[in-house]
Amino acid sequence: MNNIVELKNVVKIYHRGDEELHPIDGIDLAVGEGDFVSIVGPSGSGKTTLLYLIGCVDTPTSGAVIIDAVKTSELKENDLARVRSGKIGFVFQQFFLLPTLTALENVELPALFSEHKAKEERARELLNVVGLSGREHHLPAHLSGGEMQRVAIARALINDPKLLLADEPTGNLDTANAEAIFGLFEKLSYRGLTIIAVTHNMELAGRAQIIRHLKDGRFVD
Repeated sequence: MNNIVELKNVVKIYHRGDEELHPIDGIDLAVGEGDFVSIVGPSGSGKTTLLYLIGCVDTPTSGAVIIDAVKTSELKENDLARVRSGKIGFVFQQFFLLPTLTALENVELPALFSEHKAKEERARELLNVVGLSGREHHLPAHLSGGEMQRVAIARALINDPKLLLADEPTGNLDTANAEAIFGLFEKLSYRGLTIIAVTHNMELAGRAQIIRHLKDGRFVD
C-alpha cells in the first residue's frame, strides 16, 4: 500500500516578539492510501498547524512533508497551489458555502478552475454519494447544518483528491449529524480516499481506523 502522507522529523517554529514557539516539534507520520486517521489533543497542541502543513497551506521550518510521493516541503508557492488543488480536499468547521449558489453550484465551484470535464455530472454524483440526491437546487439557507457540511464535503471531492483533510468538521453540528459525518468519512475511506480529521470528540475519533494523540507539538501515543 502506498503512503499518501509522510512526515519526517517535521518542525514548525513561530516567533512572537522574543518568544520562540514550537507548535510542531519533531513529528514523524505515515498515512497509507485509504487510511482514516483521527488526530486528537487539547487546544494549543498543534493539531491545526499540523493539518496546514500536511495540506500545503504552510511550510515546515525543517523536516520533510511528502504528499503522494511529492516532497512538498521543497516546493514554491505556485507548485504548492497545484498540489493543494489537485491532490487535497479541505473541510472546515465553518461550511464556507456561497449563500447565493445552490448546493449543486457550490459543489461545482472548485472545478471551474480545474481541467476536470463534466463538472455538473460529477457534482450530482457526489451529492448522491453524500446522501443529498434531490437537494441539488436548494440554497444553503434551506439546508440543515448537517446537510451544509455534506455539501462542503462533496465540494472538497469535486477534483478527485487523494487526500481529504477535515479540521473540526463536526464542531457546529449536533450529535446525530456529527456521527453521520464521521460515518460518511468511514464510507469514503472504504472507497480508497485517505482522510485525516482533527477533532476534540474522542467518541467520534474512535470511528477512525487510527487515532494519534498530539500534545505540545508531538505525538504521545
